Amino acid sequence: MKNQFYLISKIEGTKFVKYKGDAVRITSKISPYSVDEVVIGVKGQIGKERKITTFRDKKGNIIERIFNYFDKPFCRIIAPRLSK
Repeated sequence: MKNQFYLISKIEGTKFVKYKGDAVRITSKISPYSVDEVVIGVKGQIGKERKITTFRDKKGNIIERIFNYFDKPFCRIIAPRLSK
């Protein structure tokens, strides 16, 4: 039987200065402009949330994406170099 996931919350386009999420350390040298955050859960399992936070620049390009699965340490994916 596969786990079924459901959407708990979704935030899109929030300005970074107004972001009130968990304290995260951004490793990119580019300052983020906006934040998207999605929290999903596993049906029937309380406390098994997954949070995916995406930081974007002014043009909407991804600067960095941070994953938090089941309260394990953050895994980071830094976006490839942005084209000029």
